[in-house]
Amino acid sequence: MAATAAVAGGRGIRRWLYRTTTNRCLNVIRARRPRTDLDLDATESARPDAHPERAAEVSAQLTALNGALQELTAEQRACWLLREVHGRSYEEIADAVGSTATAVRGRIARARAQLAEVMKPWR
Repeated sequence: MAATAAVAGGRGIRRWLYRTTTNRCLNVIRARRPRTDLDLDATESARPDAHPERAAEVSAQLTALNGALQELTAEQRACWLLREVHGRSYEEIADAVGSTATAVRGRIARARAQLAEVMKPWR
């Protein structure tokens, strides 16, 4: 009976850690502000309001990416964020989400394919 409680407690901690990691990754994405390319040699380009069209485009792209990320499953989103945003290895991600490296590779591949399809208009 005690062994069963310990295993169940381990699953709860793993789920909590997974959810916490997922939420943290999403917060990092949300906190990023759109960035524009600046040509520091040109005084006109150095002004923040010099290219409002580009700033609006980048903002729209980030909004579309955030929406596309929300369409992924929680597992795919967590794996994709840990890989692409945080640069974690497949093995590190597998440990974090309680899966295998092979499953993580599959989730990331499916996430990339889905994101590429949704983000196609922005290419």
